Amino acid sequence: MTVIDAGTRLEGHLFATAAVRIDGTVEGDVTVEGALAIGATGQVHGTVRAREAHIAGKVRGDLFVAEALVLERTADIEGTVEYAVLAVEEGASLTGTVRKKAADPPAEDGGRRSRFQTRIRPHAAAPEPGEAAEPDA
Repeated sequence: MTVIDAGTRLEGHLFATAAVRIDGTVEGDVTVEGALAIGATGQVHGTVRAREAHIAGKVRGDLFVAEALVLERTADIEGTVEYAVLAVEEGASLTGTVRKKAADPPAEDGGRRSRFQTRIRPHAAAPEPGEAAEPDA
């Protein structure tokens, strides 16, 4: 595993065939054929491409993940995000265009894309069986 430790700053393109963990700062594109982890202190300013990614830090640029993308509550992403499977913890921040990597051609209505800026918040608890759901305020 390649590790860019906290306090380390890398300028230029990072390419790896195995796993990479970034706890420092990368100013440039990151391409990882394996798994990528960006820790809470990690930052990437550039395009990121990985087979899978687990992000707790900052990404300022486009993020393309071929398989699973996990955004922890401290994740802060700005840019285009493309993924096959997405898991987002409460509190993660996403600003930009987000789209699911289509196995089939996208629907005619373009329903797979959205443009948003949000902080993920918890959903109201589901009513118990036999209780009526409360209307939204």
